[in-house]
Amino acid sequence: MIASYVGDHHKLWDRWIPEFRFALNSAFHESTGFTPAEIALGRRLKGPMERAFQRPPDPSHPAYSTLDKQSELLNIVKCNVERAQAKQKKYYDQRRKTAHFQEGDVVWVRAHPLSRAEEGVMAKLSAKWKGPARVKKKLGPVNYAVVFISDPDKCDTYHVQNLKICHGYDKFSPERRGM
Repeated sequence: MIASYVGDHHKLWDRWIPEFRFALNSAFHESTGFTPAEIALGRRLKGPMERAFQRPPDPSHPAYSTLDKQSELLNIVKCNVERAQAKQKKYYDQRRKTAHFQEGDVVWVRAHPLSRAEEGVMAKLSAKWKGPARVKKKLGPVNYAVVFISDPDKCDTYHVQNLKICHGYDKFSPERRGM
């Protein structure tokens, strides 16, 4: 969202903070069924045009009715969030497959690159996976000892979520080609 406001003027991003805040607080969230402003303030935020043409507020509403509405709203939000979490879990579980690796499998290891301005490295443009590496041993239900092919003396432990199978490596490996 920031990029769409800023355009080519990257140093002026902080001038748009009020607009960012309004956009985030007035955006409908599917999980809660409300905007953050409705949950926190008990009302919908009004945009600049709505405020320009609004009627003066009616002072006859007692404060306690607002508190009752807020309590009721929070109960609705809680139910909506629980329903959304169950729905998201269902969709996640439909596609989730636990990977299992054997000793000797060739895998890629997820890289966690960090940007380093002084070296001109941008994390967004860095490789997301490093390797190839070989699974040396299964250490538990989700952890594996892995040895990088480029550095066979170093053995590290990785979680199964940070590994993916390296297809076709043995077919084109330097050892196989006689290098």
